[in-house]
Amino acid sequence: MSIALVLTWKTWPHENIVEMEKEFVRNGRVKEGWTVVSTQQVYVGIPFVAYSQHKIGRNGGRGIFGIGTITALKYAGGGYEADFTMFCDPWEKPLLDDVQCRLIWGNRIFQSSGQTIPQEQYEAIIKAIENQQGKRK
Repeated sequence: MSIALVLTWKTWPHENIVEMEKEFVRNGRVKEGWTVVSTQQVYVGIPFVAYSQHKIGRNGGRGIFGIGTITALKYAGGGYEADFTMFCDPWEKPLLDDVQCRLIWGNRIFQSSGQTIPQEQYEAIIKAIENQQGKRK
C-alpha cells in the first residue's frame, strides 16, 4: 500500500511561512527542513501534504498549504528536507480548506508531523486542488 505523509504546522512562527511563500513565488518551489515526530515511514521520495492546524487568519487558516516530496533525510537547518512544489500562506487562503480535507480523510486529527494517509487520499487531495485552481482562472 502506497502512502503519503501529513506534515503539520502549528507552532512555527507565521513569518517563516511568509518567507517560504516569497521564495516559492520567486522560484516555483521551496525547500525547508521539517521536523517529523513519527519517523518510521519517512524515506526519500515519499510524497507529503502540509496541513495547517491554525484557527486564525483571514480565511480560517486550517487546511492544506503545501504539497511536495521528502528529498533528503537531513536538512542543513534540521529536520527532513521537504521540497514543496505547491505552496501558499494558509492564513490568506489554503490550497484546500479544512472542510474539503475532511471530505477526503474524514474526521482524522493529525497531532504531529509524520502521520500517513493512503495514496488514494493523497491523489484525491491533488485532484481537488487542481479542480479548485481551475475554477480560480
